[in-house]
Amino acid sequence: MASRKTKQLSVLIMSTTAFTVCFMICMMFAVIGIPIKQQLGLNETQFGILAAMPVWALYSVLLRRRPPELPGMQLVFIVSAIGLPILGGAYAIEWQVMPVAVPSWPAIAGVLYVALFASVAAFACWNAAVAMVGPNVAGFSIHLLPAFGAILAMLFLGERPEWFHLWGVIAILAGVALASIRGR
Repeated sequence: MASRKTKQLSVLIMSTTAFTVCFMICMMFAVIGIPIKQQLGLNETQFGILAAMPVWALYSVLLRRRPPELPGMQLVFIVSAIGLPILGGAYAIEWQVMPVAVPSWPAIAGVLYVALFASVAAFACWNAAVAMVGPNVAGFSIHLLPAFGAILAMLFLGERPEWFHLWGVIAILAGVALASIRGR
């Protein structure tokens, strides 16, 4: 039987790999996936979410194997620390290819928001939710992302509400409700 340290290390490696592969897939599709994205009629965000979903599902399932001695915030820190050099290498390559942009205050604020809330806080909440209810139940909330995205785009970006937004939110809520009821 494997020791506790070996199990912890294997969960850490698998979680980090899933997290890093998610970013690699997005970068790969950004470079070579453009024809696929155009054929499906997806924008950058939609295509990124589509590419990341299977990897996020793998990460969520692997969270169940996380030893209880490894708290969620430590896992987030370790995954981030391991992923940082990988993303740093990708940034270095992009920096060589793309012109260097001078950061503005809105850009700095955006990076801080993503770093603190969309990354650290979101991962901490997600890890806690998976620990409490399991990946299958927590996975239902992923389907709410497009609904929240549409609502936030209307509130903050001036997106005009359309009927497909309403029908999409209704379909998402109905799907989550049906899956929740059926699971009981």
